[in-house]
Amino acid sequence: MDFNEIQNTWKNSFRRKKPLDRGQIETLLKIRKNSNSALNKIKKSYKIELIVGSIMYIIIVFGLFWFIKSSAVYIFLLLITLLLGWGIYFAWESYKKIKETIFDTEGLKPSLIKTIADIEKFINFGKSNFIKYLIIPCACLLGMFMGLFIASQFTSDNKDIMEMILTLERRSIVKMIFVLIITSAGTIVYSQYMLKRMYRKHLNELKQCLKEFEETDQ
Repeated sequence: MDFNEIQNTWKNSFRRKKPLDRGQIETLLKIRKNSNSALNKIKKSYKIELIVGSIMYIIIVFGLFWFIKSSAVYIFLLLITLLLGWGIYFAWESYKKIKETIFDTEGLKPSLIKTIADIEKFINFGKSNFIKYLIIPCACLLGMFMGLFIASQFTSDNKDIMEMILTLERRSIVKMIFVLIITSAGTIVYSQYMLKRMYRKHLNELKQCLKEFEETDQ
């Protein structure tokens, strides 16, 4: 443990009604270290999500202009941007709120409270019914519709997308609905698992640090 950190923490403790003893100072420094460790893991998760999301968006847009040779490409581009682009933007805005944050022993409690609130807001939105039961199913449906549209361009009789859909057999339609439901459900489960693994676990570590700080501060 760095001597300067111990010395500064000890000096700052005199601003309190009751100065900290050695054990409390060591506990406070440990809490600060654990808080920064958990926060850095969350920052890393944000970076991974932003990088992966941006790469996915670029690949999808490139694929659109590569495979779709009509003005419909701009409609798909708009829909994809609404469904995927806003998610990337929201993650970036959430990351900006904490990217410069570094916990020190002075002002540790208010910093922890604010950071926990910012991260929790992002997690709760990711777990919301709006994401699970509207955005994800709509994204899966759009992906399926894009696949059908691209396939219609390679049919020998030059059918457009609506003609292709209308000529589908009932069995094929049932299969598509089944695939859509399974894909949506699988994506929802996976997204919630990744949200828990990348953010919730480390958020709980920050909450535990705040709890330990409050116990030390009494």
